[in-house]
Amino acid sequence: MTKKIVDALVRFAGGTFTQRFWPVTVVAFVLSICGPALASENPPDFYGHYLQKDGAWVEIPPAKTQWVHPFGGVCASAGIEGLNSVSEIATNDQRPSLLVFQQGVDMKKLELIRLWFFKELRDVDFNPMAKSGPDVFVDDACGARYDRVRLVPFGMWTIVGTYPVQVGPVPNRPDMFRIRPQENLSPGVYAISHSLAFSSRPSAGDVSTPLWVFRVAGPERKPVKPSEPSEPPIEILRAVTAEGVDPSKGAVGIKTQFPVSVREVVGYLEVGRCRGGQVVEFAWMRPDGIIQVKSTNTLQGRAGQRQYVSSTFRPNNILMPGQWSLGISVDGNPAKSVDFTVAEWGQLDAGQRGGSAAPVKPAQEIEKAVDRLKGIFGGRKK
Repeated sequence: MTKKIVDALVRFAGGTFTQRFWPVTVVAFVLSICGPALASENPPDFYGHYLQKDGAWVEIPPAKTQWVHPFGGVCASAGIEGLNSVSEIATNDQRPSLLVFQQGVDMKKLELIRLWFFKELRDVDFNPMAKSGPDVFVDDACGARYDRVRLVPFGMWTIVGTYPVQVGPVPNRPDMFRIRPQENLSPGVYAISHSLAFSSRPSAGDVSTPLWVFRVAGPERKPVKPSEPSEPPIEILRAVTAEGVDPSKGAVGIKTQFPVSVREVVGYLEVGRCRGGQVVEFAWMRPDGIIQVKSTNTLQGRAGQRQYVSSTFRPNNILMPGQWSLGISVDGNPAKSVDFTVAEWGQLDAGQRGGSAAPVKPAQEIEKAVDRLKGIFGGRKK
């Protein structure tokens, strides 16, 4: 097919351009228009994962995640997956084409994920049971003490989000699949994953997930924030993000900043006069402009009464740092936009995190290790 196009252009050029310049023009035109087609018509011969770059398929080497827990063998009941280093393979195409050539691939499980580097995390970030409560959480299974504000070294790349993609088989090439993001990607580090179960949330057991990592370069993608009309379709008394909701008091723990490892964020909308029955949609938008999740709720109660609706966002991975937006619409019409910041624990305002975190000093580390051992062995007998 490509040869026919080239032949047609040559015939056309022969009658239109001068003999001196038409070959260069034809070649440039073919490469600019048909470059992706040329690459797709010449797929690789060997199994692997590939990134299309400059009209050719570049193989991406696999990298396996490591399972990290702050207490190691003392209490290794949960941990977080991460990569020590990432590939330097990069593309300037912000909507790159990817190719998976492998036997037994489940097309429905192919994912495109974003990786982020975190220098340190909190004790409690590594244990799914340490969600809320006192500043120190004790794991009864092994006696480990998780300090809610204590920072421990992490120094790895882990997932902060997934991206909607187009996935389809390559004609006449069994076991070969094309992947392409539905939208342009922001500059950063991305990876192909075959497992929908991969998450930066704590998981039980020692696990290792293969990833195929690449970088996207280019200008920063400016997200289109949810619109907010000058006259909302409903009387809005309050729209905030908070830690929870009390049925008798409304939003509890109103905040504009949350840690990257937050377990849940509540979107709260309080309205005045309304007929009732309106459908309210909450859309949680990441800093890169991608909608992380949507949910809906319906205004109940008698018409004309003051009432509220809420949406609880429970992330399945550590969140992407930056400014998030919560877009609220009523019956499909934009009503309100609420901005909030997600940041690493040490970068949060003291009033937004409920405590102060400081790196652990060697003496503190020794004392805590002794306390953990005492909890396990019952202390030294006199």
